[in-house]
Amino acid sequence: MIDQLSFSRHQMAELIVMFAKPTKSIAMKTTATIILACLVVACSKEQPTKPVDPLDDPPQPTTTAPVTEAERAETLSIREATFRYQFQKNASGQQQKASAYFLTFNDGDKSDYPDASFLKRFADVTPPVKSGKDCDSSAEKGVVDKVTGQRGLIFRVGAIKWISDTEVEVSGGYYEAGLSSSGNTYFLKKKDGKWVVERDQMHWIS
Repeated sequence: MIDQLSFSRHQMAELIVMFAKPTKSIAMKTTATIILACLVVACSKEQPTKPVDPLDDPPQPTTTAPVTEAERAETLSIREATFRYQFQKNASGQQQKASAYFLTFNDGDKSDYPDASFLKRFADVTPPVKSGKDCDSSAEKGVVDKVTGQRGLIFRVGAIKWISDTEVEVSGGYYEAGLSSSGNTYFLKKKDGKWVVERDQMHWIS
């Protein structure tokens, strides 16, 4: 049967072109017309669909394994160590003279802010350490404290890449203004139960 033959789109196009060309052979043109009509009918037939069984289980969303308390504690310790390193080693103009440090978490397109319990880890730090949501920032005016109106610095810690149980790489950097910011990778190791930044690599600076 003609509708059981397999034709590619290229073959069908060639057939249409042949049909469109003027020809003196009525038999050839008639044959081409019949074949083309059969192909159109065959291609227009809808494929049967499987009926929905109401007893079938609905598709389940993809989920990731829950983070344990131990893993969460390690993540927070790594972030704290990275932030403390950034406070001391950054290319900003203000350095420790900033009115405040504002912290943010960045992982890809997602941004988040530390909670009050995490900020308490930096009670010994001067200037005061605050959440990134407590400041406004722009390329022209830089980082401005929403309460005091004074200028400060934003520090961000991003994705954590685990190299081993005692070694990680963390993305991050600082932001002071449009012409003062950086993107870095921080290399940490766990020594005597404590995470320590051994070095960092700057990828870009403005």
